[in-house]
Amino acid sequence: MDLSIRENLHKYIQSALADRTARICAIWTIIDVASGKVAGCTRLAEISWKDERGQIGWTWIGKEFQGLGLNKAMKYEILKYGFETLGLNRIELKADERNLQSRKAILKLGATEEGTLR
Repeated sequence: MDLSIRENLHKYIQSALADRTARICAIWTIIDVASGKVAGCTRLAEISWKDERGQIGWTWIGKEFQGLGLNKAMKYEILKYGFETLGLNRIELKADERNLQSRKAILKLGATEEGTLR
């Protein structure tokens, strides 16, 4: 693994763990049951307890696991966890306007597009 990739991964993990410790995010590692391999990672982050909201994001799925339904399944589980376990009343999903694959996946979940940030 390239040193810069390793350093960026380390920073990504440390940031996620710090946010979890601060109780402003929950982190999931996605495991492909069939192969036992790590397929990706995702978070329910930017949790605002005062506003009872959070945001799903920081998601990545390895290329070999894309198109298998993992994204939809994990998003459903995070929504269920956020609403039923944490008692949030709003969970946002954001994607860069250029990321058509993510935007389409969000709409497939039944989410409502509210606008485009510029």
